[in-house]
Amino acid sequence: MAGPSLRALIACSPADGAAGRGLLSWSAAARAGHAFALCTDPEALPTASDTLLLLIGADTRDQGAVARQVQVASGCGSRLIGLNLDGWRLKNPLTVPPAFSNRGALFVPCSAPIVAWALRQWTRPDPPVDDYACTLDVYRALGYTVDGHVASISR
Repeated sequence: MAGPSLRALIACSPADGAAGRGLLSWSAAARAGHAFALCTDPEALPTASDTLLLLIGADTRDQGAVARQVQVASGCGSRLIGLNLDGWRLKNPLTVPPAFSNRGALFVPCSAPIVAWALRQWTRPDPPVDDYACTLDVYRALGYTVDGHVASISR
């Protein structure tokens, strides 16, 4: 089981800023055990003890600032968690930026129960060998319904 990182940095495209601010509100209300911050400054780079949460929306694939955050986070050993705004529980090759692909990231839908689980439970393998997804048992235990690549909360 992973201990909480000191910070959970939220990287997102400008179009997904509202979802990023929603995560900040959720983290404060849920007392998520992490100090959440938006990576609005391209110089606010992650460190090894951080978790980088990448909000993945329709335009994330083409964002240069996001790519820089990902490269630095991956290079220093930060945990990488991709939060799919389209509900995918796996890496969606149509929306994931190439810089985030095959870097040892965990991919989950952008939904509070699975994000909380990932922050508390998931440890990035060292060295990372691929991208990761939670098992169907994890989703079921958290009250999700899984339909193909998409997981949605059923409670």
